[in-house]
Amino acid sequence: TEIAKELGIMSTSGKPHAQAVGAIISMLDISEKDKISTPYTNHGHSGVAIQYTGRVLIMVREWLKVNDYPVTVIGNDKKYNVSYV
Repeated sequence: TEIAKELGIMSTSGKPHAQAVGAIISMLDISEKDKISTPYTNHGHSGVAIQYTGRVLIMVREWLKVNDYPVTVIGNDKKYNVSYV
């Protein structure tokens, strides 16, 4: 969600589109050193969330430029309609 906010990748309802960013990230070659595992607890459930370094933000921004800021991001066997602010 933070990358979507930072880059202005929004759903058609105007909310940051984390799923579209996830689809883009899945197409990129992200090294393990650019992934940060962060433990969390939410409503009694614990787990580990993956966060990314600033280098991944740059990679997503470059992907958007190379792909001419598509209004549909296709990845993870789904289509995500996006807009940019």
